[in-house]
Amino acid sequence: PVVAFIGDSTFFHAGIPGLVNAVSNGHKFLLVILDNGTTAMTGHQPNPGVELTPQGRIEPKVSLEKLVRGCGVSQVATINPLQVKKSQAVLQDFKSKMNATGVSVIISKSPCPLFETRIIKKQKKIVFRTDESKSCAECKKQCLTELGCPAFFVESSGGVEHVLINESLCSGCSVCSQICDSISPKRI
Repeated sequence: PVVAFIGDSTFFHAGIPGLVNAVSNGHKFLLVILDNGTTAMTGHQPNPGVELTPQGRIEPKVSLEKLVRGCGVSQVATINPLQVKKSQAVLQDFKSKMNATGVSVIISKSPCPLFETRIIKKQKKIVFRTDESKSCAECKKQCLTELGCPAFFVESSGGVEHVLINESLCSGCSVCSQICDSISPKRI
């Protein structure tokens, strides 16, 4: 199966004609639109899918899902990639239908962490920490192998290795706590 990725801003300015062409020619593939609500590659400008205009006004936005359906795609879902189990369920459902249908689209919607930090920097940050009383030998460091978050590091204490989280690198996304029961939130 073919899987293609495109950002929300790039989809608005260059991806729509390609999607229409793929639908009209009966191509079979999965398009994942990474919707972070900004044009991160060129300085966080808003795009048509964002309510905030460059002048700071809130105006109606273009719905990615309605736009994709309007291009003729019937198999469309919007997920929050930080909700791991729900996202995995949608991916499994789409995987089973990929060869039977034409173009399928998943809109993976989650704010850009840098942009989000600027907007809500006044609020207290939530980071995650590991329970050092539990041994990582039980799960064989599943969080490292399945997630690989840059905030993780391994420390050995008394001959036992533990995965710890560097709070200054933690973005607070919560994905790690969905992978490992030993990880919980901490407000700083």
